[in-house]
Amino acid sequence: MAKHWIPISVVGLALGAGWLAPSASATFPGINGSLAFGSQRLTADPTTSDCLAPPCEIRRIMTLAPGARRARTVPTCDGDARCHDQYPSWAPDGRRLLFERVYFSPGSEEPDRFTVALFDPNRGVRTLSGDVSYLPAWAPSGQRLILGKGDELHISDLAGASSQLTRGAGSAGYADWSARGTIVFVRRRGRRSDLYIRRPSGPSRRLTRTGDALEPSFSPGGTKIAFARARRPGLYIVPVRGGRPRRVVRGDIKSPVWSPDGKKVAFIRRSQIVVARSDGSGLQPRLKAIGRISRLSWQSRR
Repeated sequence: MAKHWIPISVVGLALGAGWLAPSASATFPGINGSLAFGSQRLTADPTTSDCLAPPCEIRRIMTLAPGARRARTVPTCDGDARCHDQYPSWAPDGRRLLFERVYFSPGSEEPDRFTVALFDPNRGVRTLSGDVSYLPAWAPSGQRLILGKGDELHISDLAGASSQLTRGAGSAGYADWSARGTIVFVRRRGRRSDLYIRRPSGPSRRLTRTGDALEPSFSPGGTKIAFARARRPGLYIVPVRGGRPRRVVRGDIKSPVWSPDGKKVAFIRRSQIVVARSDGSGLQPRLKAIGRISRLSWQSRR
């Protein structure tokens, strides 16, 4: 089985001590809706138990509505305690959610299988990719998605038919697909990782040379990209056309994602969801989580 190269909750990326990367998700233009995120928390006392996986932890998809103080659980699991879901991604229409479903072998503390599933409030949950796949993100059409398989990225339709998108040295992941049709992703070679952009067909172009870029997220207009860095922590913005990345927030942040109106960026800092203006000013904590948060996705309401 191909190794899940994206560092999930139990795997660290060897770019910096203790760096864990929840990933980010595309934002499409519209009215600011709910923030979706994955929540992972232990159900056993970690000081008295060595259990780090089911039945001692749960992973669920949550949403935080505008102005709300408490998050709500999305009913993807339908009461199944063995269900472990993470990494949500809102569809361009703001109604459906892609997510990654994690499977554990009995007695195992490490995930051994990852699939991509779709939650529709009117139709429930259905699996889109039954093989090892992870970190899904929507195409602007809402009819295709990009996901990781092995060390490369694939484009898939909602029926599960897929084709390989990227090829190259190292591994590719953390993909995002803009409203303009451009794809950004991270290619990792050894201990270095940088952003690359491309169209669904055609060559890739290297966008950054920092060697530690992670978790890119397109602005709703598709002209700018927010991303995190591992060695020089902070929230960075870089134009799609190229140029020097600009740090707008200092400190260890994860999973930056734009608001649908393009005026704000949300990110994770010390188990909190924080929202700031796109220039980094006006930081406002939105939610203090119990447990670890994985991947933010901001709903666009039409």
